[in-house]
Amino acid sequence: MKGPIKINEVQYADYDFGAFNDGNFHNQERGAYKQVMARVTVNPFGASSRCQGFGLTGFYDYAYSQTCTPDTNKTNSACAHLARAAARGHYNGLTPWGQTWGIIAEWDYGHNAFTSSNLYSGSGPAGAVGITALSSPKI
Repeated sequence: MKGPIKINEVQYADYDFGAFNDGNFHNQERGAYKQVMARVTVNPFGASSRCQGFGLTGFYDYAYSQTCTPDTNKTNSACAHLARAAARGHYNGLTPWGQTWGIIAEWDYGHNAFTSSNLYSGSGPAGAVGITALSSPKI
């Protein structure tokens, strides 16, 4: 489900909600997780479109394993639940010459949701993103 909440063509909120698995119309559902996600964006001053003006966004994701049994749940780390929460404050504006710009502040929380390599784009600490340290050549 998704959609904006508008009053007199001014958007004051936007939402998304979904429950997911990785099955589809031509195969059985054998995925490891069932997942529920929700996002709500509030535009306290109103907006003429989804990505305009000041907004506050909250996101939550929860997933649990559907392939683990009660006896393996306590001993298998793959059976742990996943949870992620994010909160954002953002502003998108328009310059006098017609270019868009934006600024954002974000807080993220995750429980079994991502590794440190998800937090870096392009570069990061060598050990955290899977790059082994080079040894010095032997003479």
